[in-house]
Amino acid sequence: MSSLGLVLLVVVVDLSMLVGPVSSRLVPLVLELDMMTLRVPTSSTKPSSSSSTTASIKHSKTVTRKGDEVFFAINSTIRVSKVGSSTSYKLLDLQNKIKFTIKGIKLNSSGNLLAVYNEHNVVIVSLPTSSSIANKEQTLISVRSFVISQEVYADTEILEVIWNKASRYDSNLVILSSDGVVRSFDPRFSLETPELAYDLTSSRLRNVGLNNDVSENPVSISFGATDSLCSMLTLYVLDREGDVFALYPFLPRELSASKDQVEELLNTTVVLAKDIETNGGVLEKSNVVNQLRFVVSLWNQVNSSEREIRATGTNHVFKCEDIVSTSLQGPFAISPYPEALYEKSATSLTIVDCEYTDALAIGFEEGGYLLLVPSSELLMKWDDEYNYEEEETQQEIPGLSVIEYGTSKNDQGQSFVAPSTDALSFVLQSGQQILKVDLTKLHNLYQQEFKGTLAQEDSDDVTPKLFSLYKLQSNEQVEAVSSFVDEFNTKTTFIVTTAKVKSLAPEPKVDLSLSESQEQMQQESAPPKVYQPQLGVPSFEIQSLMKQIKSLDIKSPADSRSKLQPTETVLTELNQITSQVSSNLINYHKVGIQMNYKLSKQKAEFERQIKETNDMTEKLQSLESAKSSNTKSIASYIEKQNELDERLSKLNESLKTVSDIPLSTEEKKWFKEIAETARNFNKYAQQTEQWRKQLQYIKKLLDDKKKLIHKTANVDVPDSQFELLNSQMSDAKKYLK
Repeated sequence: MSSLGLVLLVVVVDLSMLVGPVSSRLVPLVLELDMMTLRVPTSSTKPSSSSSTTASIKHSKTVTRKGDEVFFAINSTIRVSKVGSSTSYKLLDLQNKIKFTIKGIKLNSSGNLLAVYNEHNVVIVSLPTSSSIANKEQTLISVRSFVISQEVYADTEILEVIWNKASRYDSNLVILSSDGVVRSFDPRFSLETPELAYDLTSSRLRNVGLNNDVSENPVSISFGATDSLCSMLTLYVLDREGDVFALYPFLPRELSASKDQVEELLNTTVVLAKDIETNGGVLEKSNVVNQLRFVVSLWNQVNSSEREIRATGTNHVFKCEDIVSTSLQGPFAISPYPEALYEKSATSLTIVDCEYTDALAIGFEEGGYLLLVPSSELLMKWDDEYNYEEEETQQEIPGLSVIEYGTSKNDQGQSFVAPSTDALSFVLQSGQQILKVDLTKLHNLYQQEFKGTLAQEDSDDVTPKLFSLYKLQSNEQVEAVSSFVDEFNTKTTFIVTTAKVKSLAPEPKVDLSLSESQEQMQQESAPPKVYQPQLGVPSFEIQSLMKQIKSLDIKSPADSRSKLQPTETVLTELNQITSQVSSNLINYHKVGIQMNYKLSKQKAEFERQIKETNDMTEKLQSLESAKSSNTKSIASYIEKQNELDERLSKLNESLKTVSDIPLSTEEKKWFKEIAETARNFNKYAQQTEQWRKQLQYIKKLLDDKKKLIHKTANVDVPDSQFELLNSQMSDAKKYLK
């Protein structure tokens, strides 16, 4: 397993599809918005083909806040209008801080700061409140502006400006310039000196040869889009050759995150550490230990950290001032690499939140785009000038799997990608075509895989849907694609060009937040359905007929005195009597028909009640089964959580000292050999000491014998005693050797 994995899911659009069926899916309305504030005067001169790329969706000049507040840039001014309540605009008083033609504007996620920039200037504007914008008497709104260091970007061009939503107060601005340096500024601390300056074109390695940690021509940057802390701290870098790099973690001085986000990152790191302990290399183990130290340091600050209130909830503020600079990872390999990409140059990068993963979209100068999905096993990596293992250990960089690639034969312009205001989609500008790319299928695929309901046939087709939004004329340049919500809570997408403002037909609302299983659970938790019985048919007709039958009284005509004779008078009277009898017979038949109808309804109602009773019984049994299953799952989760808590407490204790860091198998074996060698050495030293004492004793004995010989030189000594003495001296010489 490798720590640099981006498991790529590449889906490339065949833009030839756009000629015909796709373009008719979403047709722009002929009506123009009644918004004089957004109209941009058409240039008197027709732009050339070379200048057509000056304005693109990559650098938007229009942003919306709270759905109905539209901020837009014209020349060197910022204007704001509240859609629906007014057709006029208000001007922001920038105190003459902006003296350049604005190229683009970027709004932070909190909606209180706006970055205004061109090729060599960046100004941060503190936006007014909604009440100031709604004040009809005020046409000029005073705001505070902060100019980022002009000396830094005097000789280099600004390529990309993005906000870091993981910073405190959402005030950290990250800028990529043409000199290959990523700088982050926070107006709360300094406008002249960046908090962090990372040179993407300079290698951190000391080995000789091709360095993988270098991006020669970076063109675009973007943070992850999901709400996980791993995604928020990952800064993706795209260079002109189409290679993707990552800076993870990219930290502000003060990190703002919730306790749940930190806990999720801690759990993910523990799982990665366990996997790498078994299957990882030396460098991966070093990285995961450093990541554990960093995440544990964040977790230890939870109880003592300051709080920050945001729209999404309460966050904790973590200090990251002592963190070592991060290290560039990549490039991530694409295998098999499409041959067409060798001749293409990348232009822009955007990331779409697909709930369970990030989706990276890349545009190219020659048209077309790639769709990438990063791996969840990406490890943090920091600069370490003392890490000599990196020279000897080559970490394998996993590849990106190519699913599909294609371009249009009629493509004659550059392709740019930009975020969309709609969920699970992004905007693509391909030449003169403005399109929306829908990634709902990709989201559903990951949702089914996450819930364990993925079928093989569902994983075959993840091709995104294309919707043609607008086709630019030869004298038009796009300046923004955005949306607003009117007073009827209807979301409308509009496109701002150099010629007009086009409103698109509202799309049908689709609730993508619930899956099929979630919808089923929602229906099961809904109030019980009240069944209307079929016996509620009015019976007044039967009651009326019964009254007529009960009042049966057939009488002869009044004053009738004739006998039954075949005369005209008798026949007339008989006809009257027959009519009365026939009328009563008809009433009897009507009663029979009505009673038969009621009986059939009673039968149908009885069958329905039996069916509904069986259905409710089965549903009750399924609910009981689900309840039992959920109880077991909850018990299992609680048990696993307790195990994790116990492991984390042990891990936290072990990380307090360097000596308690877990050792690899090789390290344990090495320490075992050292201990064995020490024991053998101690045993040998003990034996040597015993031999030394024995030799000293023998030497003393020999000396005594020698003195005795000198004293008794004139005394006759038996030959046997001399032989014994010579034998002892020979043995002593052997020991001395």
